[in-house]
Amino acid sequence: MVTFMDIVAYLKPKYVLMENVVDILKFADGYLGRYALSCLVAMNYQARLGMMVAGCYGLPQFRMRVFLWGALSSMVCSISCHSVCLLHLYCAVDCWVIRFI
Repeated sequence: MVTFMDIVAYLKPKYVLMENVVDILKFADGYLGRYALSCLVAMNYQARLGMMVAGCYGLPQFRMRVFLWGALSSMVCSISCHSVCLLHLYCAVDCWVIRFI
């Protein structure tokens, strides 16, 4: 997670998308989720953390996944679970994915 945030801080992309397993929210009473959101907000990003069944959006799996969306505060962006396909959702099973637009 620290490496992911370091990459975002270095590249400063307009949009950020991170995907992971639901257990990331259960570990250490949700510390990693709070850490991720606070890092993005501190870097001047709009941020949202959400869970959804990725298979409902065309992926070949039906497990719950956690998604962290971020957009620079200068970007006009309304981020929701149902608009994720507009952000060009790409993910892989059980691994970190970064999609910079």
